[in-house]
Amino acid sequence: LYGNSLRSSHSLFIQLQDTTFEMGATGLCPGSNMCPFAPDTVDSFCDALSLYGEVKASTAYLMDQNTWHRGGAHIDPNAPDRVLFIVSFMSRKEEGNTLTFPTGLTYSLRWDMWGHTLNDLVTIRESPWRWWTSWGLWKKEKDWGVTYPVLILGLAA
Repeated sequence: LYGNSLRSSHSLFIQLQDTTFEMGATGLCPGSNMCPFAPDTVDSFCDALSLYGEVKASTAYLMDQNTWHRGGAHIDPNAPDRVLFIVSFMSRKEEGNTLTFPTGLTYSLRWDMWGHTLNDLVTIRESPWRWWTSWGLWKKEKDWGVTYPVLILGLAA
């Protein structure tokens, strides 16, 4: 799909810490939201721009979600994991509007990430209990929140 066949969708990226290239700053390709490039050609075009969101904490940038962007590689073993907050906005469906929704993880966390803390995300793939945590049936850390069974039993009591 070309960028101009999708609904208007924008995201505000808010950096929660100073971000460097070595931490995996977001790679940006301005103007790609209007280009009819095939995915195999846009990579070399964007690589030539070498534009990354290396910014200070609390910096924010608003971006059309149809713009090609990607997280960079975290290559500094001494740097903390990159953390940012993203708020997304989308145009409403109007009668006669034939624009489609974008695909991908545009709107929220995947279901298997629900109920986890930022610390959990570092080792999420290694955890055999991650689905149980996502469903609210088990939690690794006992000092915050409640599971659904405990909540239901508490309400029933």
